[in-house]
Amino acid sequence: QLITQASCATDTATQSPEYFNRPLTDYWVFSSHNSYLVGDQLQSQSEPDMLRRILIQGCRSVELDFWDAYHLCHKRPVVTHGNTLCTSSSASDMLSAIAQTAFLTSSLPVFISLEMHCSLQPQHELAELLEFHLGSMLVRQSELNGRSVHSVTPDELRGRILIKVKKSYTTSNYSSQVTRTKSSSQTSLTDIALDNPARKQFSFSSAGAQRSSKLHPALLKLICLHGVKEASPEAQCLEMKSISEIKLQNEYKDVHDETVAWQVAWHTCTQHSLYREYPSKFRIDSSNQDPTLPWRLGIQHVALNLQTNDLGTQLAFAFFERGCGSGFVRKPDDLCVIPPRRWPPYRKEVQRVSLRVLSLHGLPTEGERRPALYSGKHKFCHQFARELSGE
Repeated sequence: QLITQASCATDTATQSPEYFNRPLTDYWVFSSHNSYLVGDQLQSQSEPDMLRRILIQGCRSVELDFWDAYHLCHKRPVVTHGNTLCTSSSASDMLSAIAQTAFLTSSLPVFISLEMHCSLQPQHELAELLEFHLGSMLVRQSELNGRSVHSVTPDELRGRILIKVKKSYTTSNYSSQVTRTKSSSQTSLTDIALDNPARKQFSFSSAGAQRSSKLHPALLKLICLHGVKEASPEAQCLEMKSISEIKLQNEYKDVHDETVAWQVAWHTCTQHSLYREYPSKFRIDSSNQDPTLPWRLGIQHVALNLQTNDLGTQLAFAFFERGCGSGFVRKPDDLCVIPPRRWPPYRKEVQRVSLRVLSLHGLPTEGERRPALYSGKHKFCHQFARELSGE
């Protein structure tokens, strides 16, 4: 299969200027899950350096969980894995890390999925922080002017950041709540952005344990990508549907095999809409699935726990070295034509090759979790979260 025309290994089109001029739906995107965690999902550190590391490595889709926390009697937005023993980090530190490293190794767009658990007052502060740190890099809904995922290309979004939030959030009944929050929020944005160690001293609000059902108007203006339950091919805005690993695996088991009809049905869906698949909630050790199944179905954003150097992560790093290491890989034409064709293509004969390994060089030592490679465009990632480089 490696030498077929459908194979990624032999495609030389990545150097072509037109490679990134197709719709967003025609690309696989290097994606991460709970991108701020350095270790497991229950008691690890939430670190801005983890964001710096994966962005330098070429990741183009990150996820941040925002929760309420009390600091000096005021609610502030923090990033943490809620209802666990994971540490928290200030929203300002996280957004600053993204601003510093988002486009160091790739100029193609970055997607930020916001899991919003904050009440309205911290949401307003978060909107100010997004403006302060990311500013002109943010893609606004007004810029798109009703365009959908079929008419927007990675090339025209170079150097830009797209914010995604679930569309179920509403903007009704804000007036009275916003009035109450204005009088209690007197801290200037400059004070928040300063590197003040006192920001780390948070205590969580019980109100943050329940996801907010509303979105502050200031934050709503910064959102250009809507997370939806059912994606619509006729949508006049950018939409993305999320699906869990468990749900996809159950579908796979129900059809007993990767039947052609089921596969083509998925190819049709992913031609018209963006999809994101995320790991099972039972992967508390931050392990990963084999990402090749959702990739074969055309799912664009397959989110992985990149802090764990298992097979899933290794496959992703190898796969996304294509596309000049930009974090975007264009799908084969068989997945992009209408109607879609089966992919990988059917072959009457399969040739198997056996290899005998004579020697291996440059392997990591026993104590290393991943090779400390100090060459290439991603080499500076080892300055951050050094424990993941075996240092």
